[in-house]
Amino acid sequence: EEAASDEEHDEIFRHLWWRVVPVLWLGYVLNIVDRTNLGFAALQMQQDLALTAQSFGVASGFFYLSYGLMQVPSNHLASRIGPVRVLAVSTISWGAVSAATSLVGDAAALCALRFLLGLAESAFYPGCLFLLSRWFPPQSLGRAVALFATATSAG
Repeated sequence: EEAASDEEHDEIFRHLWWRVVPVLWLGYVLNIVDRTNLGFAALQMQQDLALTAQSFGVASGFFYLSYGLMQVPSNHLASRIGPVRVLAVSTISWGAVSAATSLVGDAAALCALRFLLGLAESAFYPGCLFLLSRWFPPQSLGRAVALFATATSAG
């Protein structure tokens, strides 16, 4: 089997730069927006669910508790089964939990769903970085990660 020519190599990286990185970037923007959207809904949600400021804060904290606890294990899982699979499961479960949040009726349900949302989203950022590190050579990885990280400004 022959090694890829320089032209084939360039085509592969052009594909990665224009198809993979923008999709990961957009996903991370949505991840940031979804992570912070509870604050935007605070006033209406506190009225609708009769939440106190304390119970609202606890619900916010549940997200970050599970998010922080699961980032390292999710990256370990990505190294075992592959980052694409982990990102797929993370994204699908994140969407399902986000959609289920619209059905919340009380503080306990909100806390439970925020905890589950943290679990689902915790794999996204490290999974993206892991994926980039697998697909880009060291001389291009820094640029790919830097471009990906600009999503924090857009989110």
